[in-house]
Amino acid sequence: MPPVKAQEPAPEPVVAPTKVAPLPPPEVAILVSSDIPAYREVANAIATRLGARAKSWYLKGYRELDARTLAEIDQSSRSQVVAVGLDAAIAAKGLEGRQVIFSQVFNYSENHLAAANYKGVAMLPSFEKSFAIWKSISPALKQVAIITGPGLEDYVRLARAAAKAKGITLLHRVVGSDKELLVVSKSVADSVQGYWIWPDNRVLSGIVLREVLTFGARRGKEVAVFNDDLLDLGGLLSFTTNNHDIAAKVIERLERAEHKTQIPGPVIVPLDETVVHINPVMVKRFGLIVPEQYRKYLNAR
Repeated sequence: MPPVKAQEPAPEPVVAPTKVAPLPPPEVAILVSSDIPAYREVANAIATRLGARAKSWYLKGYRELDARTLAEIDQSSRSQVVAVGLDAAIAAKGLEGRQVIFSQVFNYSENHLAAANYKGVAMLPSFEKSFAIWKSISPALKQVAIITGPGLEDYVRLARAAAKAKGITLLHRVVGSDKELLVVSKSVADSVQGYWIWPDNRVLSGIVLREVLTFGARRGKEVAVFNDDLLDLGGLLSFTTNNHDIAAKVIERLERAEHKTQIPGPVIVPLDETVVHINPVMVKRFGLIVPEQYRKYLNAR
């Protein structure tokens, strides 16, 4: 009798891997410091990009009303918060278990806003593009002073690297008042060819701002400012931010933080763009030549 052939075991059935549906993006609360254009326009740009997953709340400046607003956000399922402006960023600290991305906040360090789940987007425009434009207009520029209050080391580090890449030495001085800012701006005049005035209202008053601009014009110093209106007082260039650039960076941070225990990346991420306007009166006074690609920014306000 022929040997009986052992029966091979039946192959295991092939089971298709179970597809896990991706989690939907979190809903977002947009908390805005007040209903002024500087904040509202940024908040609207962010809300437009987020669409139906976002809802905006505005602080009113009254304790009871604002407490109700925060309670409404706190009781919602919105796990991510965008805080626009300093008051909103401070108020959002009271929300439990949320990721907070702040914008339009300058002195975040002094207000203890940096944490694993509390990070932001720069309030200043791109340093790389700003220094590139300035250097193109003024090729002989070698030294620039920036005078601010304390706690802005992250901004200064980024600005110094961008300046160095364009062959510019950045001189940073920390002061405690507007009067000290004026004194220091005069004391460093012989060491620099220009000043970049940042919007640090802790050490900058309207009177001192005018004096610094007048002094700069009288001493032949090129001054970059943070507001187009300051060009009429003697600024050579104004560098401002683009709301869509801010919104894009906020959305990017929200997306990278989705369903994570912490917000990835540094405390502050820089912006990619700068909006420039150029004062033709000061260009003529300094004997500068504006390159063709930047001439559209002369008298462009």
